[in-house]
Amino acid sequence: MNRLITIAPSHYCEKARWALRLAGVEYKEEPHLPFFHAYYVKKAGGQRSTPALWTPDDTLSDSSDILQWIQGLADSRWKPYGEEPERAVEIDLWERWMSQRLGDSTRRVAYFYLMPNAPLTQKSLGSGVPSVEQRWLPRLFSAMRWVMRRSMRIDHKNTERSIAKIHEIFDGVEELLKNNAEKGYLFGEFSAADLSFATLAAPVLLPSGYLSQIPKIEELPEAGQTVIRDFQERKAGQFALRIYEELEQRNSSVR
Repeated sequence: MNRLITIAPSHYCEKARWALRLAGVEYKEEPHLPFFHAYYVKKAGGQRSTPALWTPDDTLSDSSDILQWIQGLADSRWKPYGEEPERAVEIDLWERWMSQRLGDSTRRVAYFYLMPNAPLTQKSLGSGVPSVEQRWLPRLFSAMRWVMRRSMRIDHKNTERSIAKIHEIFDGVEELLKNNAEKGYLFGEFSAADLSFATLAAPVLLPSGYLSQIPKIEELPEAGQTVIRDFQERKAGQFALRIYEELEQRNSSVR
């Protein structure tokens, strides 16, 4: 069976999970704690980051690469980039751009408000990981949190910049939606662009259909709740939450 190595709450892993489900690809998820994950990714033939998809033929080390792999499957139930070559290039550029700009920003904002609450952060990071990692998590959490804050530049100044950047990206999404109002998706039909936006925006929207353990809005500090509600109330935020409702419906229909 295909193996998907993840850090459970990661929105990049969430994108891969939904893409595989939509395509009808069977897989077994193997979640690990941050830093622990690197050993298992490399052991599976990947690089260092998650998601890493091990297949009998290859190991894919990036959510965008997983989408491209799905596109090439003859029996895939869903083509992430559609059937038109020109449109596929456009979707691919948009999807990779969002992975670079939106993904980093939403992760930083989410962890900024989540990390001060150690039990809640551990609950999210430890969801589904092996028991030995569960036992080590409370002992290593302080050091883990320090490294994550340093490596992801999670501080007040950078978080404020990320919030502004997310709003700019939401502006662009809302403009695309205006131009495709009849179809209701970013590029006409549901594609990798829509999936990527919905999943990568999820840390600042907290959709109910997220496939891993994430906090509820009322569990965050008041300032964090205000930020989340601002994004939820935007048209782009409503669009992403609608995509999640559709994902849940699609998932239920193929079970």
